[in-house]
Amino acid sequence: QEKAANHYSVVLGLDAGDPFSKANLQPALTQIAWKLSDCLSSANLVSTYRWLLARELTGDHSDSDQVADSWRMFRSVAGQLEYLNVLNKDLRRLLRRERNEIKQCHVDQTVLGKMINGFRTKMSSILASLPTYSNYGILQAKLEDKIRCLLEKDLKTGAISLANSEQMVSVLEDVSIALEPVLHSAAAEVHTLCKSTQEIVKSMETEARSRRRARKREETLSSAAGESAW
Repeated sequence: QEKAANHYSVVLGLDAGDPFSKANLQPALTQIAWKLSDCLSSANLVSTYRWLLARELTGDHSDSDQVADSWRMFRSVAGQLEYLNVLNKDLRRLLRRERNEIKQCHVDQTVLGKMINGFRTKMSSILASLPTYSNYGILQAKLEDKIRCLLEKDLKTGAISLANSEQMVSVLEDVSIALEPVLHSAAAEVHTLCKSTQEIVKSMETEARSRRRARKREETLSSAAGESAW
């Protein structure tokens, strides 16, 4: 705590007393509340668990059940699929940049090939860990083939390079879309096991519905008042 206070005052140049005081934590907690609202509205359970954990660790107390539930979610297949999705986005961003700024920022095709092949290997290992009674094996084979078709292997050196960066961006987008329902399904399965977090999420959803109803009621009253004024 002393090191954090020193960083707060010396490194950041902020002289506002204890960084762990309620007044100083409030802006962070407000931001976390907004993030949680966005995650709940988009039904993103993995990110919901992440921001719930951030709220617990930022507040003045920590719920051990919530921390444990978050650990379960992040260590699950759902957490791995979300990590894979982040890798996917970064690869697409790099490929677009390499394509649009090839003269200024050229990336060796062999390096790109290694990165994308590593992504393919990671994807395969995650999908292979899913239950065998599901049909994810077929999905895994199809996605692997899509990626492999755009990779070239040097017969002499064994080096793998990228054959077509433009098509690879499209393929990675297809992979992201195909894996999204798998991620949501895996996250929902973990969520059913986390009773403590289930109650928290239900409470937050109830509060969100109440706020929406109140806002809609206010808009209706305001509209009616405006019409009567005419």
